[in-house]
Amino acid sequence: MKNLMKNPLFQFGIAGSVLPLIFLALTITMYMYSFEFINALNSDAYYNYATDDKYSYDVYFDWTKDAEAKKSFYESLKKDLPYQPARKQDFYMILLKNEEAFKEKISNNEEFYAYREYLKNHHLTVDSLVTYMKKFIDLDKVIINACFYIASLIYLLTLYFLFRLRTLIYFSSGIFYFLGVINRITSGLVFNAFSPFFVDRLGVFKTSQDYLDFTKGLFPAFIEAALTYIIIEVVILQVFETRKRSVALVFWTSFHALENTLKVLNEIKTKNPNLVITKLNDVDLNGILKYCKQNKEDFHLNLAKEEAEKIKDIRLDVSELYEKLSIIFRILKKSKFLKENFTK
Repeated sequence: MKNLMKNPLFQFGIAGSVLPLIFLALTITMYMYSFEFINALNSDAYYNYATDDKYSYDVYFDWTKDAEAKKSFYESLKKDLPYQPARKQDFYMILLKNEEAFKEKISNNEEFYAYREYLKNHHLTVDSLVTYMKKFIDLDKVIINACFYIASLIYLLTLYFLFRLRTLIYFSSGIFYFLGVINRITSGLVFNAFSPFFVDRLGVFKTSQDYLDFTKGLFPAFIEAALTYIIIEVVILQVFETRKRSVALVFWTSFHALENTLKVLNEIKTKNPNLVITKLNDVDLNGILKYCKQNKEDFHLNLAKEEAEKIKDIRLDVSELYEKLSIIFRILKKSKFLKENFTK
């Protein structure tokens, strides 16, 4: 199984087929529970979003304030609907199917006079009402884009940690970012030019609007996920590099002290061979062990690791400890990795 995970064909097969389906399902699942999550945190967040943080309540339809004007307005709008939608997004979408007719109706019909006065008294307009309704209609897309961003980020991190496909991620992200920048510079002209190819020829999208929604929402979300991944990876690599340098410093301090320690132990064992040693002041065996584990691809470092594991909890007589440390020292000196990277 371990060899299979390292097989490039297996990696690309999983990365290109199985994982995208998993994270598409994750996107849908997050979307399904996102409204419950937002409601649990702060249900007024929708109104802040729809009014650009000007109001934290439904300023256009909330009956608790100016109830009569708003209620009569709402009832008048509902009576002509073919069905009663459960969600505000669907309610507003039906009303704005013909936006100009809706604005004309609100602005001129006598039955909406009280509501127009309410808007005027609160420094609101019919245009601001329509903008508010449009932002609610777009709420599903906004949340889907956010969920897709999170799923894409997890997808990229999975590719990195599971398969170490760092080069592929960087190469793909570079291409997507390039396309995104070119499209932004041309104000959407590039992606619009490709619309017939993806809609009519390949049939990837059912309609041009679906394609445009993807290029304006999901595609930028993936680019942002890629940029976030790069930032996270840089931080992770920096942390790992700092830890590696710390382990290397401990190792080299202990390695250079090991020769002198062996000389001291040799003198002690000639005078008192039965003396039990419980601690080494200048040599950190755990530090040597960690360094060897980090670089266990080297044959001699792996061999030294196995020897160091036998005595990591020191409680040996001086003669035995001297012999075992001598073995470790001789093995380390033969390491090709140490010679290539730290010979001075």
